[in-house]
Amino acid sequence: METVKFTLKRWKLDSFKEKIIAWGNCYGNPEFFKGCYIHTSAIEKAEISEDLKRIIVTTHSGNQYALDFAEIDETAYESTKEKAKALGLCLDWRQAQKRTRKQLEEILRPCEMYVKINESLMTEAAYYRTRQNEIVEVAVRCSCGMFTDSVLVEKYDWHSMECFGGWRYLILDWGRRISSYFWNEELEALKVFNEGDDFMIEDFGREILCNKKELTTIKRQETRLLAD
Repeated sequence: METVKFTLKRWKLDSFKEKIIAWGNCYGNPEFFKGCYIHTSAIEKAEISEDLKRIIVTTHSGNQYALDFAEIDETAYESTKEKAKALGLCLDWRQAQKRTRKQLEEILRPCEMYVKINESLMTEAAYYRTRQNEIVEVAVRCSCGMFTDSVLVEKYDWHSMECFGGWRYLILDWGRRISSYFWNEELEALKVFNEGDDFMIEDFGREILCNKKELTTIKRQETRLLAD
């Protein structure tokens, strides 16, 4: 199988005019900005990779995209599974999701949050472990500013009025550095996985280097000391 240059993350399958297409954040395709949310043209061919970790789709336009099982949009899991059957694919992606949950259980302690940050310094995925040891997926929003963008990584349960996560930061220096400006009082530590090039996090007076493809831990107790 050829090396696939394009990737979709946080992806799902959908139907359009009786054809199956894929939606997701696109990487590797020079026609789009990194992380741009796109949909493909009609999928002509779909197969499972040799390592059984992703789907390789070939679209009507001739492009190939890798869709990693660990990157599936969980909110569209059931509909995506049905669309996959129409492409002749049958696989229990819950097994891949269970592996992801197990990894998170090993990484996170209660009141800690895992964030995966991409090449554009946007948070692609975030998970928070509650005091009750439940792992909750956290929403990510971007507020675009005239000079810098703000990223909000937090999820509110309006019934319990509880905030899961609660970390906000600014993207600075044209995407080479970020600056924390808010931590929720319940958040004890961040576990930051860097998918892109090395970058710096400014966090209340200190600078933390996040190396490429590594997990960096930032503890709130250190932040409090520096803030004081």
